[in-house]
Amino acid sequence: MAKINVSLPDEVIVRLDEDARRHGLTRSEYIRRSVELYARYLHLEEKVEERIQALKDAVTEQDTLAERLAEYIA
Repeated sequence: MAKINVSLPDEVIVRLDEDARRHGLTRSEYIRRSVELYARYLHLEEKVEERIQALKDAVTEQDTLAERLAEYIA
């Protein structure tokens, strides 16, 4: 496993150390899990945005087809 250096504000370190201790984790494990969860969140957020755009595109296509059908019927 690779090691990295990260600079964080003191108040963030205090809070993460308290949280890690409360959950029985080392600082490194707490940060690793946090980064993994955040990366998953960003990935899922991206997927949601893609699905929203696909739905918007489908609605636009449906509206276009409805207009064409209305012209055909008229």
